[in-house]
Amino acid sequence: MRYVEAWRPAKLVGSGGGRGGAAQGATINTSGYDPLSGYSFDQLASMSRGMHRSQGFGAMGIGGGAGRGGLPAAAAEPGGADVFDGIDHTWNRLPGGAAVGALVAQAIREFDVEHPEKTIPTLAKARPLVAAMSDPLAKVKLAELDELIGKCAAVWADAQARQGEVTPGARVSVSLSVLARLPVPVTVESIRAEGLWDQSLPVSQARPNGASGDVELEVPASQPPSQPYWLAKPPTGDAYTVDDQMLIGLADSPVERVRIHLTVGGVGIELVRPVVYRYNDRLDGEKARPLTVTPLVSVDLPLAPDLSPNPALFPPRRRASCRPW
Repeated sequence: MRYVEAWRPAKLVGSGGGRGGAAQGATINTSGYDPLSGYSFDQLASMSRGMHRSQGFGAMGIGGGAGRGGLPAAAAEPGGADVFDGIDHTWNRLPGGAAVGALVAQAIREFDVEHPEKTIPTLAKARPLVAAMSDPLAKVKLAELDELIGKCAAVWADAQARQGEVTPGARVSVSLSVLARLPVPVTVESIRAEGLWDQSLPVSQARPNGASGDVELEVPASQPPSQPYWLAKPPTGDAYTVDDQMLIGLADSPVERVRIHLTVGGVGIELVRPVVYRYNDRLDGEKARPLTVTPLVSVDLPLAPDLSPNPALFPPRRRASCRPW
């Protein structure tokens, strides 16, 4: 296996006796009542199933709160009262993570909601420790740590396209902005465009605590239209055809983005921002959507005759009606 390693579950959990009973794994109590929501757990489960609108999973809950298949409240489960009992889900599970856990605990303990920038020195001590870890989870936590440091300095980073759609071979203007809104020294070291592009962008350190500027980016002439990665090829039977295994599990295709390297309060971090198009909706106000690549010519067909009696052909930036076919 190229991208994954063998693994095994730390615990098997079942709601009561089940197949094999407690000998096969831990059991937990699924009955009860949640005073915060005012519903029994059975009702919450039924409401959750009802959210599967396209699958017809609607179900009626039991108001008494006993729960289907649950254990009596006084029963003793081998797995403990919590599903995570016996499982280390702290930083200690990663090599070298104990020191990081201590720094994170210190940052939480000393956090000042009115002066979040005071937490940056403590987080700065944790960053090189996390960056030195090779575990895939540590890579995720490193990105989260960088975002946290940026938020503690109130860093605003944005990449805004002047248009929402672009065709192959065309150019799009992108406005870049990085600004620290708290008294923390911030220096933008570099910005790189990724996705459709793989190139460094000019940095204009026009602001004392940030950078801004506009860049022109050209879409490759051979670039196919944007679409979900699982629709790029015809399905095989009942399964989607996906050549790039690194995409499997993502909700959608990766969007165009910029990778920003900057120094915040003396510590180097990296922020990733999607290239988005922002527009105003009369009801919802500001909305944003990713930059998308569209075909040179599109066909807009009506769903019903009473909605739009004539099909329309429209090129980029301009729509022209045509006679019915």
